[in-house]
Amino acid sequence: MEKVVSLSDEEIRKIAISYADYPFSEGEESPFYLLGSREKVINYLSLNIRMMAQSGWVYSLGEHREVFIAFNTKKTALPPFHVLIQYICSSIRLIGLSEMKRFIRQLSSTSSLFRSHKKYNDFIHVQMLSVKPEYQGKGFMRKAMEEVFSLADEKKIPCILE
Repeated sequence: MEKVVSLSDEEIRKIAISYADYPFSEGEESPFYLLGSREKVINYLSLNIRMMAQSGWVYSLGEHREVFIAFNTKKTALPPFHVLIQYICSSIRLIGLSEMKRFIRQLSSTSSLFRSHKKYNDFIHVQMLSVKPEYQGKGFMRKAMEEVFSLADEKKIPCILE
């Protein structure tokens, strides 16, 4: 696993598209349905990926960066202040203040992640996992998760999957 120090706008968009187009199983539902259009979802995911990369949370796997995974720990649970401010402002510009409040309210009411973080001294929190479409179905997701689980085992901390 290699820390990603920079991502081009094109790479960010490709990761966002791959993530947005994930074929959820019957009964599963992406929280991004709250944003409306596919393009708005891709733009919102691009903002998130950029924020995660600027925060030092993004890693890649494979000779051709086949997989991108973003995770943080309790110590790095919040992005740097300047990155957080930029992210908030960009999100509000993208979807509007009232929609942003509604989206956050809906996410926090359906997720126990915000509450579960408090009970651990430390943890690894996997926020994103994206396999490039041409490499899907070839075991790359499993390899990425095995590496993260091994890291959590090594540190003797839980791994929280979002």
